[in-house]
Amino acid sequence: MSRWRDDEREEASGRAGESSNAATDTSRPSARERLDPDVSGRDRDAPVAEPYVERLDRPCGEAREAVALGSGTVRLNGDETRVLATIGAFRAVPVADLGPDAQPDSGALRQLRREELVDVVTVSRGANASQRDASIAVLTERGRDLLEAHRTPDSHPEQAYHAGLVKPAELAHDTALHRVYREAAAELADEGRRVTRVVLDYELKADYQRFLNRPDRPADATLESERAAFAEAHGLTVVDGHLELPDLRLEYEEPDGTRGVRDVELVTEHYSRTQLAGKRQAGFTMYRLGGRAGHAIRGGTPYDPHRITQVLR
Repeated sequence: MSRWRDDEREEASGRAGESSNAATDTSRPSARERLDPDVSGRDRDAPVAEPYVERLDRPCGEAREAVALGSGTVRLNGDETRVLATIGAFRAVPVADLGPDAQPDSGALRQLRREELVDVVTVSRGANASQRDASIAVLTERGRDLLEAHRTPDSHPEQAYHAGLVKPAELAHDTALHRVYREAAAELADEGRRVTRVVLDYELKADYQRFLNRPDRPADATLESERAAFAEAHGLTVVDGHLELPDLRLEYEEPDGTRGVRDVELVTEHYSRTQLAGKRQAGFTMYRLGGRAGHAIRGGTPYDPHRITQVLR
């Protein structure tokens, strides 16, 4: 769920890319109809749109190439840059979700860590750490700098890339968003729509903070009027005085070039009826993770933010 409310104006905002002014997608099925799909049931290795990779000037083949970074270079191949961009777009991704060849000490992650572009954080999810540890991949500042330096000329609006962990207490939720994206992007593809950018809630709320604190804000503006203006400009909804922000916003393009957005929410067992009602009223497409293939998250023990045991370099 989005863990932020619009009246928390003092909360520090994270790095953000530009947000879209596209209208909300009025053709999507209702949130109630979409609440039950088992995200882990789809083939996790099936190809999906990866706009956060496609809009980079990058190596594409199996052979490593020199990639400029500051005054030096690093050597990466196509798979390594794909993994790097995936981690950056979603901020934190479980190693297990990066593909069958991605392991902390082998494959793409080995090279990315060797070049100091990625960290792998070991997080304990329960008392029996030997059985419950999870490896989470995050970008270093150096990794983010590389991605931002290699955007293609047509990368507008820009895909944001993120480095480091933010709010460890929310890690269990945030690390599931890449799997939710894969499901939502595959469904859009089935409808003939192509995802062009992924926007996290961090970016939307940072845009909102900038809007509220802009230098030219009218002296007579109220929080209510500002909230409504921002919602209208960004295709969002105000429900009972609160701006509803999705976990993920997927910007897409129709075959005829028409653009739209699909706002996606990951529902957990912690949602109240009021929260669910607000998400439905906002028109979000809602998912929860199911229990097949060993990927049960609903009802499970969340990551313990006090037991981030080490960063593997």
